[in-house]
Amino acid sequence: MSKYQEVTLHDLRTLVVIDHAVEDFQTLVKVLLPSSDVIILQPNNKEVEQITQNLSKYTGLTSLHIISNGSPGCLYLGKSHLSLFALNSYASQLKTWSVPNVLLYGCNVAAGSVGKQFIQRLHLLTSSNIGASIWDEKDTVKGVCLQLNYFIGEINSNLTILPSRWHNNLQAFAD
Repeated sequence: MSKYQEVTLHDLRTLVVIDHAVEDFQTLVKVLLPSSDVIILQPNNKEVEQITQNLSKYTGLTSLHIISNGSPGCLYLGKSHLSLFALNSYASQLKTWSVPNVLLYGCNVAAGSVGKQFIQRLHLLTSSNIGASIWDEKDTVKGVCLQLNYFIGEINSNLTILPSRWHNNLQAFAD
């Protein structure tokens, strides 16, 4: 499932990747910025490859948002785990992610020393600014961390999926 629309230079250039395992992701898609293109990952053990292939179709993206379940140092992507311990196996792909900002909405991804090491290594491989969460699941709506609170590099909050917009639409997502 992919939604593509032309955007002007004044619009955000945002790709949002959502793991199909995120509870009620269909409703979540409805509250995203209209200028965002949305990709739903298919569970096939090649989820990082799916992201890499989709990124290669764009020029001028300002941000990549990955919405998935997570744990310290790990994003759960379909049947794959993008974790601190798996980064080396994905290094060649991650080095091609030429997007200035990568935002990770998996709970606890940046938590603890493993989480911080994961974010640091991802930053080194992608050369992207990284935003992630150290919140746990009790601070979420349906397991999705709505606010990021750990950053490497400068993340312009105007480039995010606008958490304030999410908060304005939480009732739709929380029902």
